[in-house]
Amino acid sequence: METSARKRAFIAVDVPDEVSLKVVKRMDELTSGAIHFGTEMHITILFLGDISSEKASRVSYLLSKLQASQFPVSFSGVGEFRNNGRIVLFAKISDGADRIDALRAAIIPGIIAAGIKIEGREYVPHMTLCRIKEGTDAAEAAAMVAARSSTECIGSFVCRQVKLKHSSAINGRFVHDDIFVKELIP
Repeated sequence: METSARKRAFIAVDVPDEVSLKVVKRMDELTSGAIHFGTEMHITILFLGDISSEKASRVSYLLSKLQASQFPVSFSGVGEFRNNGRIVLFAKISDGADRIDALRAAIIPGIIAAGIKIEGREYVPHMTLCRIKEGTDAAEAAAMVAARSSTECIGSFVCRQVKLKHSSAINGRFVHDDIFVKELIP
Protein backbone atom coordinates (compact mmCIF):
# COMPACT_ATOMS: atom_id res chain seq x y z
CA MET A 1 0.00 0.00 0.00
CA GLU A 2 1.29 3.46 -0.93
CA THR A 3 1.52 5.75 2.07
CA SER A 4 3.77 8.58 0.88
CA ALA A 5 2.71 12.18 0.33
CA ARG A 6 0.63 12.80 -2.74
CA LYS A 7 1.50 15.31 -5.43
CA ARG A 8 -0.77 17.04 -7.92
CA ALA A 9 1.10 16.09 -11.08
CA PHE A 10 0.99 16.42 -14.83
CA ILE A 11 3.16 15.76 -17.87
CA ALA A 12 3.88 18.85 -19.94
CA VAL A 13 6.03 20.77 -22.37
CA ASP A 14 7.22 24.09 -20.95
CA VAL A 15 6.91 27.11 -23.21
CA PRO A 16 10.14 29.14 -23.12
CA ASP A 17 9.93 32.47 -21.26
CA GLU A 18 10.64 34.57 -24.35
CA VAL A 19 7.70 32.93 -26.17
CA SER A 20 5.39 33.26 -23.14
CA LEU A 21 6.26 36.95 -22.84
CA LYS A 22 5.61 37.52 -26.55
CA VAL A 23 2.21 35.80 -26.29
CA VAL A 24 1.29 37.74 -23.13
CA LYS A 25 2.28 41.03 -24.80
CA ARG A 26 0.02 40.24 -27.78
CA MET A 27 -2.87 39.24 -25.48
CA ASP A 28 -2.45 42.47 -23.48
CA GLU A 29 -2.71 44.41 -26.74
CA LEU A 30 -5.88 42.55 -27.74
CA THR A 31 -7.58 43.03 -24.36
CA SER A 32 -6.27 46.53 -23.60
CA GLY A 33 -4.98 45.14 -20.31
CA ALA A 34 -8.42 43.94 -19.11
CA ILE A 35 -7.12 40.44 -18.33
CA HIS A 36 -4.09 39.33 -16.32
CA PHE A 37 -2.14 36.62 -18.12
CA GLY A 38 0.38 34.43 -16.32
CA THR A 39 3.86 33.92 -17.70
CA GLU A 40 4.64 30.39 -16.46
CA MET A 41 3.10 28.73 -19.50
CA HIS A 42 3.14 25.14 -20.65
CA ILE A 43 1.28 22.64 -22.80
CA THR A 44 -0.25 19.91 -20.66
CA ILE A 45 0.14 16.53 -22.33
CA LEU A 46 -1.52 14.53 -19.57
CA PHE A 47 -3.02 15.55 -16.22
CA LEU A 48 -2.34 12.86 -13.62
CA GLY A 49 -4.08 14.35 -10.57
CA ASP A 50 -2.91 13.59 -7.05
CA ILE A 51 -0.37 10.76 -7.22
CA SER A 52 1.95 9.20 -4.66
CA SER A 53 5.73 9.59 -4.73
CA GLU A 54 5.95 5.95 -5.78
CA LYS A 55 3.73 6.57 -8.80
CA ALA A 56 5.67 9.75 -9.62
CA SER A 57 8.82 7.56 -9.67
CA ARG A 58 7.10 5.11 -12.04
CA VAL A 59 6.06 7.95 -14.35
CA SER A 60 9.61 9.34 -14.28
CA TYR A 61 10.94 5.93 -15.28
CA LEU A 62 8.35 5.68 -18.06
CA LEU A 63 9.38 9.12 -19.40
CA SER A 64 13.06 8.17 -19.20
CA LYS A 65 12.34 5.38 -21.73
CA LEU A 66 10.42 7.66 -24.11
CA GLN A 67 11.99 7.77 -27.59
CA ALA A 68 10.96 10.98 -29.35
CA SER A 69 12.70 13.67 -31.37
CA GLN A 70 12.59 17.42 -30.89
CA PHE A 71 9.95 19.23 -32.94
CA PRO A 72 8.68 22.75 -33.69
CA VAL A 73 5.60 24.17 -31.98
CA SER A 74 3.74 27.29 -33.15
CA PHE A 75 0.74 29.11 -31.72
CA SER A 76 -1.76 30.80 -34.02
CA GLY A 77 -5.06 32.18 -32.85
CA VAL A 78 -6.95 32.07 -29.59
CA GLY A 79 -9.82 29.84 -28.53
CA GLU A 80 -11.99 29.42 -25.47
CA PHE A 81 -13.83 26.71 -23.66
CA ARG A 82 -16.07 26.83 -20.62
CA ASN A 83 -15.56 24.71 -17.53
CA ASN A 84 -17.36 24.92 -14.16
CA GLY A 85 -18.41 28.58 -14.48
CA ARG A 86 -15.08 29.70 -15.88
CA ILE A 87 -13.90 30.66 -19.32
CA VAL A 88 -10.53 29.21 -20.27
CA LEU A 89 -8.76 31.25 -22.93
CA PHE A 90 -6.07 29.31 -24.80
CA ALA A 91 -3.55 29.68 -27.61
CA LYS A 92 -4.22 27.27 -30.47
CA ILE A 93 -1.34 25.10 -31.63
CA SER A 94 -0.94 25.42 -35.39
CA ASP A 95 2.27 23.42 -35.77
CA GLY A 96 3.28 20.48 -33.55
CA ALA A 97 -0.16 19.39 -32.30
CA ASP A 98 0.23 16.05 -34.08
CA ARG A 99 3.57 15.45 -32.35
CA ILE A 100 2.09 16.31 -28.96
CA ASP A 101 -0.76 13.88 -29.65
CA ALA A 102 1.83 11.22 -30.55
CA LEU A 103 3.74 11.82 -27.28
CA ARG A 104 0.49 11.49 -25.36
CA ALA A 105 -0.41 8.27 -27.17
CA ALA A 106 3.04 6.82 -26.41
CA ILE A 107 2.78 7.70 -22.70
CA ILE A 108 -0.81 6.64 -21.90
CA PRO A 109 -0.34 2.83 -21.89
CA GLY A 110 2.41 3.08 -19.27
CA ILE A 111 0.38 5.51 -17.17
CA ILE A 112 -2.57 3.11 -17.16
CA ALA A 113 -0.24 0.20 -16.33
CA ALA A 114 1.04 2.24 -13.35
CA GLY A 115 -2.54 2.37 -12.04
CA ILE A 116 -3.14 6.05 -12.73
CA LYS A 117 -6.59 6.98 -13.99
CA ILE A 118 -6.73 8.95 -17.25
CA GLU A 119 -9.28 11.75 -17.72
CA GLY A 120 -12.04 10.71 -20.09
CA ARG A 121 -12.62 14.05 -21.80
CA GLU A 122 -11.39 14.82 -25.28
CA TYR A 123 -7.82 16.13 -25.41
CA VAL A 124 -6.99 19.16 -27.52
CA PRO A 125 -3.34 20.28 -27.41
CA HIS A 126 -3.22 23.96 -26.37
CA MET A 127 -1.52 26.48 -24.12
CA THR A 128 -3.83 27.87 -21.43
CA LEU A 129 -3.56 31.66 -21.25
CA CYS A 130 -5.95 32.38 -18.38
CA ARG A 131 -9.07 31.29 -16.51
CA ILE A 132 -11.80 33.86 -15.97
CA LYS A 133 -15.01 33.71 -13.96
CA GLU A 134 -18.06 33.94 -16.23
CA GLY A 135 -20.19 37.07 -15.93
CA THR A 136 -17.28 39.47 -15.37
CA ASP A 137 -15.93 42.29 -17.53
CA ALA A 138 -12.82 40.18 -18.11
CA ALA A 139 -15.04 37.37 -19.40
CA GLU A 140 -16.48 39.75 -22.01
CA ALA A 141 -12.95 40.74 -23.02
CA ALA A 142 -11.97 37.06 -23.30
CA ALA A 143 -14.95 36.28 -25.54
CA MET A 144 -14.05 39.27 -27.72
CA VAL A 145 -10.44 38.11 -28.06
CA ALA A 146 -11.48 34.56 -29.00
CA ALA A 147 -14.00 35.86 -31.53
CA ARG A 148 -11.52 38.31 -33.10
CA SER A 149 -8.50 36.07 -33.04
CA SER A 150 -6.72 35.59 -36.31
CA THR A 151 -4.39 32.93 -37.59
CA GLU A 152 -1.31 35.09 -37.12
CA CYS A 153 1.58 33.30 -35.47
CA ILE A 154 1.81 34.61 -31.91
CA GLY A 155 4.81 32.52 -30.89
CA SER A 156 6.90 29.47 -31.73
CA PHE A 157 9.70 27.36 -30.29
CA VAL A 158 11.39 23.98 -30.60
CA CYS A 159 10.15 21.41 -28.09
CA ARG A 160 13.30 19.88 -26.59
CA GLN A 161 11.96 18.38 -23.35
CA VAL A 162 8.97 16.65 -21.81
CA LYS A 163 8.53 17.09 -18.06
CA LEU A 164 6.75 15.49 -15.16
CA LYS A 165 5.65 18.47 -13.08
CA HIS A 166 4.19 19.07 -9.64
CA SER A 167 1.58 21.78 -9.13
CA SER A 168 0.91 23.51 -5.83
CA ALA A 169 -1.18 26.52 -4.86
CA ILE A 170 0.79 29.27 -3.14
CA ASN A 171 -0.94 32.54 -2.23
CA GLY A 172 -3.79 31.78 -4.62
CA ARG A 173 -1.53 31.07 -7.60
CA PHE A 174 -0.35 27.78 -9.01
CA VAL A 175 3.38 27.17 -8.97
CA HIS A 176 4.89 24.35 -11.01
CA ASP A 177 8.06 22.47 -10.12
CA ASP A 178 9.85 19.88 -12.20
CA ILE A 179 9.91 16.33 -10.85
CA PHE A 180 11.60 14.79 -13.90
CA VAL A 181 12.89 16.13 -17.22
CA LYS A 182 13.22 14.01 -20.35
CA GLU A 183 15.48 15.46 -23.04
CA LEU A 184 14.18 14.72 -26.53
CA ILE A 185 16.47 13.46 -29.30
CA PRO A 186 18.04 16.34 -31.34
